[in-house]
Amino acid sequence: TVALATLGGPWGILGGIAALGVMTLIANAIAQFGIDAVAKAVVDGLLKNGMSQQQVIDQIYGVPGIILSKRIKEKCKGYIYR
Repeated sequence: TVALATLGGPWGILGGIAALGVMTLIANAIAQFGIDAVAKAVVDGLLKNGMSQQQVIDQIYGVPGIILSKRIKEKCKGYIYR
């Protein structure tokens, strides 16, 4: 219960349960479509929301390497400049 409360932050255990649910949805999307497809969908969403190509690239390179590898970052950059 302490772990759920910590994960939930200011919303406590209920927030922790919600966070686990969101992480499950993200993991299922990655497993079903692959990280490349999910990353491309995120890039498309950022571009459709009005961000410039350079802003999207800055966002991508701002993500820590443990979360998004350099290979995926380079693929996203190539996808933006396609």
